[in-house]
Amino acid sequence: MLKKTKKQLDADVIQDIVSAVISAASSGKLKQAEFYFMPLDETLKECGCRSSQTLYSWIRQGLFPKPHRLVKGGRAVAWRSDLVQAWKESRQPADILEVA
Repeated sequence: MLKKTKKQLDADVIQDIVSAVISAASSGKLKQAEFYFMPLDETLKECGCRSSQTLYSWIRQGLFPKPHRLVKGGRAVAWRSDLVQAWKESRQPADILEVA
């Protein structure tokens, strides 16, 4: 019997996981995510904000949802798309900034 290397074992585990996910997706058991993480540039476009300074000012004032760190201890952050969408829907039309 041949022994498998750690790399081969890892590849086997990944293949098993992929097969399970494909099987669950095709049978309808896999629920689609209801949100995704939006990077800063997309968040700025969605909220009609022209600068990150303004966006972070809104966050400090409690006017906009806080971002989530993507990696523990890291600097990269993103916003949940569902929270940004809810923020947009809660705004009055006159409150939304016009972007030129």
